[in-house]
Amino acid sequence: MRVFCLWALSACVGAEVPATPVPETIAASVPCDQISRLDCLNTDHCTLHSTGPGGYECLPDVGVCEVGIRQEDKAACQANLSCTWVDANCFCPFPGYGQTKVPDRGESGGACACGGGPPAMCVPK
Repeated sequence: MRVFCLWALSACVGAEVPATPVPETIAASVPCDQISRLDCLNTDHCTLHSTGPGGYECLPDVGVCEVGIRQEDKAACQANLSCTWVDANCFCPFPGYGQTKVPDRGESGGACACGGGPPAMCVPK
């Protein structure tokens, strides 16, 4: 059987698509500098910042555009009139495309045309 996949559209013809793993919930008691790049995006108390090509820091939320807003929640960001949404620029959400002091868990789950750039962020206007 021939299998044809379009990862960008998450559609495969002729095969079952594996379920997307549910991110592990990171307790607020875990210090941000002990969280991996991908896990940092899924916390309620930390924000992932780019430090240069492929380098990232997971830092505690600061200010009205980070505190109480999950980093990947564009709608919550745009609902805050003091904030604006900045799209990711060559950020790849798969392991192997950069890291914090803590390596991402798991094997590479996919490929991106580019990686190592800044993630999407909610920033002050």
